[in-house]
Amino acid sequence: VFHIHPHLTISADGKGESLPANLGILPGCTRELHTHATDGVIHIEAAVDRRYVFTDFLSVWGKPLLREGYTLKMTVDGQETLDPNFILKDGQQIVLEYKKL
Repeated sequence: VFHIHPHLTISADGKGESLPANLGILPGCTRELHTHATDGVIHIEAAVDRRYVFTDFLSVWGKPLLREGYTLKMTVDGQETLDPNFILKDGQQIVLEYKKL
């Protein structure tokens, strides 16, 4: 069984935002990518590692990466990136910093 936990931190204009609890969890159905709490931990539990990427999680969440009227600085383990199709890894630190235009 493949089971990893990347961590997502989100801020907008310097104010922290919580990742919603129970994303990807419905009665009788838990998706392979999901959350349990508002602590930013993304749970990936699957029969095999199919090399899940960050856009897979955004799809489960139903939120776009970009926000109208904001710029975005995204870092993965301290390295800035513009590509949301990076492979998710255990213990990975993903930071989204939104700033109003």
